[in-house]
Amino acid sequence: LDKLIKVDRKLLQPYMKQLIGYWWLLTADPAEEVKCKATLCFEEAIPSKKRQTVLNYLAPSILQTLYKILNDNDDTQHTEEESERIERITISSLTCLKSLLATLSPSQNSALTEQYNTVVTAKLCEQSLHSSLPQIRNSIHKLLGEICSSEST
Repeated sequence: LDKLIKVDRKLLQPYMKQLIGYWWLLTADPAEEVKCKATLCFEEAIPSKKRQTVLNYLAPSILQTLYKILNDNDDTQHTEEESERIERITISSLTCLKSLLATLSPSQNSALTEQYNTVVTAKLCEQSLHSSLPQIRNSIHKLLGEICSSEST
């Protein structure tokens, strides 16, 4: 992926709204190698001076993707492998939401309040806070902390 980005950034532009949510999710992956590679590619694709503007423009697409991902889980029994995938995606989703809140300005976050509320539901918070996995509990605590600190600014 990073070789494609180095070739021509403009090739990505028409697809960024579809790609950004999953790409942003990967920048928060618990697997360090995945997270580093996704972050490096993101930084290569979007110059630092344009990053804030691009993220502000694409934030609704990120939130829409995270909404789909977090609401795609059903209550059926899963194999161990499926459960691990769901756990990893949940941790990544909570972490990248925190990162998005921390990256955008207070006014940008304020404009997205309704979309944040759609993604960060009471059900998601309750399930995450009562998860048997400390990583999920830790991720939701960090997200809630970021929400509280962004509300106070």
